[in-house]
Amino acid sequence: MPRTRIKESGDQAKSHAKIAEVKNETFDRAEILLQIALVLCSLTLRTGFKLFTRVGFAAAAAGIAFGVWAYTRNDVLQEAGHKPAAPDQAVSTR
Repeated sequence: MPRTRIKESGDQAKSHAKIAEVKNETFDRAEILLQIALVLCSLTLRTGFKLFTRVGFAAAAAGIAFGVWAYTRNDVLQEAGHKPAAPDQAVSTR
């Protein structure tokens, strides 16, 4: 009986790791877009070329969208076989 508990715990840890991995990759893409936006907007100050501001704002909007999407991704949870917990149920780590 303890073996099945250990196996279930290991499987659950693997699925949590997969979820974290996928979300982390999406957050990384969002961060890269926000950094590109910062650089483009900074170039506007150096050059005075207004197109950099527009492209920078577009990159910032895309970065924010990626961040929100990464935060609210449910497709990863469904792939891993997780069902959303009911609000009144406490999540147990045991």
